[in-house]
Amino acid sequence: MSGALQTGSYILKSVPAGSHTISVFSNENQDSITITTEANQNYFYDVKSRMGMVSARFTIEQIAEADAKDAVLRNKRVKGM
Repeated sequence: MSGALQTGSYILKSVPAGSHTISVFSNENQDSITITTEANQNYFYDVKSRMGMVSARFTIEQIAEADAKDAVLRNKRVKGM
């Protein structure tokens, strides 16, 4: 586990090259994607939310580096990650 996201926050995580799973959980659903990373590359993902029956449902989507850099400037990094 890397941390808990809130609206307006992000997690920065360094990982070795290879296969990794990114997951997000809510009261109503879980979404996971498996990615393969390469050394010295940056990858950016956004957690999207939409209303479910009782609470938010989340999905994970890869985003472009330019969009990610803009998002990082507007949001706060989750500390201790």
